[in-house]
Amino acid sequence: MKNTDTQTKYRKGSIEARIDALLPDWQSFDVIAHELWADTEGGWSVNDSWHLGRDCDREEAISHLTNRWHVFKANYNPRATIKSLTDASCSEDDCLLESDYTAFAEVRNAAK
Repeated sequence: MKNTDTQTKYRKGSIEARIDALLPDWQSFDVIAHELWADTEGGWSVNDSWHLGRDCDREEAISHLTNRWHVFKANYNPRATIKSLTDASCSEDDCLLESDYTAFAEVRNAAK
């Protein structure tokens, strides 16, 4: 669990608050964005990925992911909601963020 004493407080219901709640309690983060290509069946596939930031602190990671959220909504899923953002990972070393089963971004533990 995260140490709430060191958490930055964000406005309730904001994208920053949602991302903060989803991120694990790590010291540093690698933030990776995904380029998506439309599938023939109407979905999206990850085509390419790139780092938005390496060895970021929590606030910087949240900032990168917030900016990516706005691009994601504009280019891929305008109907995405903050509530639909989830962590689809089954690992302790990464966080696979998605909205409505569409890849949004990946966050890895930079200390590993």
